[in-house]
Amino acid sequence: MTLYEFIQADTDQKALAVWNGIYIADRQEGRLRMQLYHLGSFYVEVVYDVPQNRILHFKPFRKGLLLAPYLEQIRLSF
Repeated sequence: MTLYEFIQADTDQKALAVWNGIYIADRQEGRLRMQLYHLGSFYVEVVYDVPQNRILHFKPFRKGLLLAPYLEQIRLSF
């Protein structure tokens, strides 16, 4: 799936694409949990409301500032 296809997809299709992606890291801000996934040529941040037990939205992106909050958690091994 391309970034453009992901943007055009409905919620169920987005959830399935993320489910098949590669989980990278997560973080929490108050009641919200954000999870970062890699889907080949782009990333998706899933914003999840913990108390309500539901996904609020998906933030697809290729690079940039949205990766910054996760960088300390990512460990590369060679």
